[in-house]
Amino acid sequence: MKNEKQNDRFVFGLEILFTFVYLAQIIQGAIWMNDGSVELAEARLILLQGIGGLFVSWFPFLVLLLFHVKLHPALVMGLELFAFMGIYLGETCRFYYRFPIWDDVLHTFSGFGMACIAFHFLYAFLFKDAKNVKHPIVISCLFACLTSVALGALWEVYEFAGDTFFGLNMQKSIPEASALWNGGAANLPLNGTDEEIAAFFRSPEGYRYALLDTMGDIVEDVTGNAIFAVCASLVFGVFHRQPSVMVVKAQFKEEKKTQEKLA
Repeated sequence: MKNEKQNDRFVFGLEILFTFVYLAQIIQGAIWMNDGSVELAEARLILLQGIGGLFVSWFPFLVLLLFHVKLHPALVMGLELFAFMGIYLGETCRFYYRFPIWDDVLHTFSGFGMACIAFHFLYAFLFKDAKNVKHPIVISCLFACLTSVALGALWEVYEFAGDTFFGLNMQKSIPEASALWNGGAANLPLNGTDEEIAAFFRSPEGYRYALLDTMGDIVEDVTGNAIFAVCASLVFGVFHRQPSVMVVKAQFKEEKKTQEKLA
């Protein structure tokens, strides 16, 4: 009981900490939209990503509230740090532009992390105690990898929606070539002359520009899945370790009292 309360306090502290981080990001994005310190599309993206960060920071609480499921502090820490690296460091601190490998690392890590989270959910609540499933760990790993790939595809839909409805450049549809760069607004014409635009899109580097970004992200997600599958095979198959309990069904006071009466 004492450890449970300590874990709850730790998770709540993480949620509060990152709430302040993303609130600061939202305020910064709004300021930049007004004073023109950065391109309007970039400032808008920072603001919207900050709003998304607030949702991620309180995701463990929402899961507890809606499904009565508690996430292990290690899972919460990994989720919060991943979001911080992508949303705050990647966008506000411009790590995506300063370090080209930053996006690749995060997509690979997201494939691994989402597969890991999906595995623990599936194993704990569907396959662990299923009497008609002979190999629950194997089945959980398989469905976890498929779930992670599906989430990666859903992320690309999210990026497409952001570019379409808010004029962002999340799918890199706007070339970063200096002559054509229009500030990263997908809803505005490209800069440059017709000859410069035609010359850029005549080459494979041009007409495959956005496709390479999207497919590169999906390939990196699948790579992260493959790494998880290999690690899971070694840990659970070769070394015969049992999965740790990372997600549990939470019991509220009323439920505990009811169970005590029935006992």
